[in-house]
Amino acid sequence: QEQFWGCTVEANGSTTENLEVSELHVSNVALQNTKVKNPVLVKVTVGEQTYTVCTLSKEIPQSSVELVFFPVDDNVTFSVVGDSNV
Repeated sequence: QEQFWGCTVEANGSTTENLEVSELHVSNVALQNTKVKNPVLVKVTVGEQTYTVCTLSKEIPQSSVELVFFPVDDNVTFSVVGDSNV
């Protein structure tokens, strides 16, 4: 069963979600503040593995990452390293 879901992650913060899906497909990531001075790193942690999803900046304020799939059997943590909400 497919479902669409979204979240906002605070600058330099993280959010942990318990998604009831067998795999997670991240398709789009965007900056809330497009006037950031430094790049913003977006990561996802599933189990013991942390993946970098993308790096965003004022030159590249959003990213389509259509082929990013993660097996999910536990909580999923999305995190941001940088000065903008994502």
